[in-house]
Amino acid sequence: MQMFQPEAVELLLPFYTIAVFLFGTVVGSFLNVVVWRLPRGESLSHPPSHCPKCGHAIRAWENIPILGWIFLRGRCSQCSQPISMRYPIVEAANGMLFLLMWYAIMHRGLPASSVFGYCVFAAALFAIAQIDWEHYLIPDKITFPCMAIAGALALAFPETHISTAMLKGTEPQPLLLGGLLDLLDTVWPTVRDHWRVVAGLDALLGITFGYAVLWLIMESAGRLWGRSRCILATSAKGVFTAKGLKIGNEFTEIWEDVFIRRGDRLVVHAKDIEIIRDKNQGKTVFPEAVVSFDPNGVRVQNNRWDWAELKTVHAEVAEWVAPREVMGQGDLKLLAMVGAFLGADATIYIMLLAAFFGCFIGIGIMLTRAPENRHAPIPFGPFVALAAILWIVYGQALFTWYGRFLTRLLVR
Repeated sequence: MQMFQPEAVELLLPFYTIAVFLFGTVVGSFLNVVVWRLPRGESLSHPPSHCPKCGHAIRAWENIPILGWIFLRGRCSQCSQPISMRYPIVEAANGMLFLLMWYAIMHRGLPASSVFGYCVFAAALFAIAQIDWEHYLIPDKITFPCMAIAGALALAFPETHISTAMLKGTEPQPLLLGGLLDLLDTVWPTVRDHWRVVAGLDALLGITFGYAVLWLIMESAGRLWGRSRCILATSAKGVFTAKGLKIGNEFTEIWEDVFIRRGDRLVVHAKDIEIIRDKNQGKTVFPEAVVSFDPNGVRVQNNRWDWAELKTVHAEVAEWVAPREVMGQGDLKLLAMVGAFLGADATIYIMLLAAFFGCFIGIGIMLTRAPENRHAPIPFGPFVALAAILWIVYGQALFTWYGRFLTRLLVR
């Protein structure tokens, strides 16, 4: 596979640059559809693009990225209602993002076959960051297909995988991939000569390691900080059924959203507890007790009932301790997707960068919020996306700096 020749790049650079940007804006127009429809469970292809206010079908010329919005002066041609400026901003931003990928490919001397994979990866990260920021959701319909694409590209174009390219070049060798190949050398001495196998192994190792490392962090954090306590100034009426719960106006959830990890419990400190069963068995009353709810039933003192036996549980609730989601399953799949494209070694540094951004940017966001919203969750996906983009562009410089930093630290 041919690398970019300096003379050809210099001659055609203006054309390539414009073409990459324009292609990025077209993909950005599609991302607007993805970001709006996917979290709502709507089809990406039907109905065609239309005004969300009057249903007017967008004409081809109106759908030209950026220019269509300018020609329409930011208003629907049918009902004259404003069209959000977000549409041209996303299109332009994705165009600039594709240019950044183009720059990274040329700067690292990667082959032209890298363009498709890196642009797919960047577009997926951009869409995920927007959806997660608004909906606290990372769709499997993005992460799973992207993992498959990354694996297919690794097998079809192994020279485009950064970790594989590092094995061939003079850059520092990838630690995890290198360690895996050292183990395989004992049974397959020529494994390093089969670049498709090496790149495929790196994609698979990246998926596995990316998922595993974040799972360990999530489980550890869940053990330490996976509970939230709420103490009410005055008690509130609580109603609990097999489907979910409602405590005053403070807390309304279905059980699937309450019990996140195996073994989770909702513990309620309450008075005037009524365990109401079917008509034949009546009800059981407790003046005051600690009630423990789990996915299968209810426990009060030494008494236990399955949800199949119960109709409702009523109580005056003074305090409850609920499971808290420290990190979602979508974040695990996102880091697995990152590992599929960039390799297992990259996931370590991307995770560190994402945690750094999440900490400092998150603190800034919390300080700017109203006091009552200060403890609202902050999605982690956008920080992973930002760290992954930075790693593509400046990963080698960050890797070298971090290595020198650790060396000086250990020498001292």
